[in-house]
Amino acid sequence: MNKLYFSLILMIVMGVTSAFAQDNKGHVGEWKLALQRVTASDGRIFQGDSTNIMQRKILTEQNQFIVVGERFIDGVRLASSVHGGHYSLNGSDYIEKIEYRVHKGFEKWKCKFTMTIDGDVMRQVGTLEDGEGVKTVYDELYVRVKSPVNI
Repeated sequence: MNKLYFSLILMIVMGVTSAFAQDNKGHVGEWKLALQRVTASDGRIFQGDSTNIMQRKILTEQNQFIVVGERFIDGVRLASSVHGGHYSLNGSDYIEKIEYRVHKGFEKWKCKFTMTIDGDVMRQVGTLEDGEGVKTVYDELYVRVKSPVNI
């Protein structure tokens, strides 16, 4: 009888653990920026979408990699960048540790966001603080990029 209870409890624990593991991996994959609202430290607001910003975020279970193509807002080229590194995700608290970037000066940046996922839509809201303490608030909406074919 004890073996039966032990087996039953083990099966329940394994089922609950695998369900949590699957939920916590829903963010893994490639994401395309759909909408973005950036509030600079001086209060200026920049808004963009996929028509004027080409940005992809690739998340593995441990690493994040972001490619920002040409970004034009009001006819002004604002950024073209690649960066990445490790991240931590605890519930909806998402913190990026930028470990490499094509531009200098990123070593002291702090990125802290709240991440929520609803199906194939991911929203990240939070702050990027540069090495001098200047904070920029980002509110970004991404859509999951699906593979065109299954291999």
